[in-house]
Amino acid sequence: MNAGSIFERVYSAIKEDLLRGAYRPGDTLEPRQIGAQLFASVTPVRDALHRLAGERLIEATPHDGFRRPLLTENGLRDLYRWQEVLALAALRMKKGFDCSDAGSACNPSTADAVERTRRIFAGVAALSSSAELQIAMLQTTDRLEPVRHLEPRFLPDLDQELRAIEEGLIDRDLTGVRHHLQRYRARRYRLAPHLVTALLSPAP
Repeated sequence: MNAGSIFERVYSAIKEDLLRGAYRPGDTLEPRQIGAQLFASVTPVRDALHRLAGERLIEATPHDGFRRPLLTENGLRDLYRWQEVLALAALRMKKGFDCSDAGSACNPSTADAVERTRRIFAGVAALSSSAELQIAMLQTTDRLEPVRHLEPRFLPDLDQELRAIEEGLIDRDLTGVRHHLQRYRARRYRLAPHLVTALLSPAP
């Protein structure tokens, strides 16, 4: 296996762990330990960690250390607000659209809530012609994903909420989609204290 393949394998494995919440905020990511787990040398692990730091999924600390960033209630609200800003900007850039413009977001899915949410926001971002907006949305979605694994605990009607957004896209009802996205953010603003507490708690 060449160096590029090893790097991609290591990068993908670490990122998957981060997105599913294997590391809590403040946890240290130790390159040698990760390398041993992934049967890789320290060099591709460090390279992968630096790339993930560039994506803001982790942060580099003094002396070349790495950790999962701490998350406060205000910090979480800020991420949800930024996601909403990006989504509403994408909708403003698209006056009308064929559902195919939004990709899989227009297809009601049997996937879990985390994957459906990812598809919805990627699809809304795809309505814009801005590659920068789409990249910003992808990175914001990644940073929120560990929290999204916790949302079903506090949102028993999550399926209906996501379906309302999907159906708005199918019906080309941009006004309705805007309303649902604003409500989506507002509900999570209120839940921020509970979500942060759950994120910091040991896994059951």
